Amino acid sequence: MLEAFREGFGRYADFSGRTARRPFWYFVTVTQLALVALASPLLLLVFRAMLFLSDEVGFTVAGVAAGGATPEEIIRIWAQPQDLLLDTWCYAANLWMEQPVLHLISAVLALAFALLIICPSFAISARRLRDAGRSPWWTLSFVAAGLPVPGIMELGCLMSLYVLRLCALPTKQEWVLPPLPGSDQ
Repeated sequence: MLEAFREGFGRYADFSGRTARRPFWYFVTVTQLALVALASPLLLLVFRAMLFLSDEVGFTVAGVAAGGATPEEIIRIWAQPQDLLLDTWCYAANLWMEQPVLHLISAVLALAFALLIICPSFAISARRLRDAGRSPWWTLSFVAAGLPVPGIMELGCLMSLYVLRLCALPTKQEWVLPPLPGSDQ
């Protein structure tokens, strides 16, 4: 697995040639696990903030069910969601301030690693698509998935899933070498 990771970075700007399925998926798996590991303090912070938000919303819904909160209170909360979001952002900011150095280091390392793997990821994806008999230009769907334009981002995400499906296809038969004479293959 580590060899596939080294190959992905060793050929970081090589968009020609081919890459088999196993090295491609090993590279994707290792880079994504590394990214999650680097960003785990931030992911935990977001998770805790989401729990806070669900507790706030759940409290009001449970309050109506138990008779503790009136329907007017629920309407007030849901009519002004910015207050609830502001409370959630303030809670997240307080969580950040509990360990600001850890969160800052995590954010910087995760961003640096994400920037570091952009070119190798595009290159290995292009090589894998070529090996599967598809156009390497499909890798541009990952760019569309990152555009903050309504509609384009959703379409880009769907296209990215399609590209990952294409990357899972077996090697195109024209690339497979014939067996050597005298071998049992």
